[in-house]
Amino acid sequence: PIGKEGEATSLAAADVALMLKTVGVDQVISVDMHRDQIEGFFDHDITVENLDTTKSMLPYLLSLGLKDPVCVSIGRVKKTKYLRDSLTKAGVDADMGFLFYQGKGGFENINDDTHPDESDPTTVLSHTTEFVGDVKGRDVLILTDLIDTGARVTSAADHLQGLGANRIFALTTHGVMTGNCVEVLESSAVEEVVMFNTIPLKEKTSPKIRVLSIAPLLAETISRVHTCGSVKDLY
Repeated sequence: PIGKEGEATSLAAADVALMLKTVGVDQVISVDMHRDQIEGFFDHDITVENLDTTKSMLPYLLSLGLKDPVCVSIGRVKKTKYLRDSLTKAGVDADMGFLFYQGKGGFENINDDTHPDESDPTTVLSHTTEFVGDVKGRDVLILTDLIDTGARVTSAADHLQGLGANRIFALTTHGVMTGNCVEVLESSAVEEVVMFNTIPLKEKTSPKIRVLSIAPLLAETISRVHTCGSVKDLY
């Protein structure tokens, strides 16, 4: 939508849910919502399928020949655990690590509600990064739902490189990629950014960026919805 000043603005999730209900929507398929609480904005008679992309990314990750990988969360602890468990089931022995930020108010666990806002790089850089875990000589998978300016993921990668990490991969669903994000990623310790094409990158590309297609997951989901199959089995 366009605001009064002619600039693009965002609508609150609750407003979007109300709009969809008003036009008669009874089922919503979304991909990796930024907040799990958004599902609560929809009435009980509207089915919401919030697709997780972990299984869809797994085949590519297994092709990388990961060495003792450590899955590190940036705001996605439950999903990071799911990734660790999925790798383990696939025969890759993986661990988890946890990042913390120390700001003016003390330590803050990086979760969906307290991590510094990536849209303001100065806020991220004003925090001191702390890490719990062991990454020395090991490949690292940094997991976040979206990359906007690249400040959070690159500051985390640079910190983990200083702790002796081997290859560092940044995994995300949505590549928002605003401003000079591509340049920030290229000059960081991140070896490769793996993301889905939920948002067109257009000219914003780099040899460090690997884009996977979300189409197979969406196609199979739509097929199962129409044939009354189980969508949960997909993720």
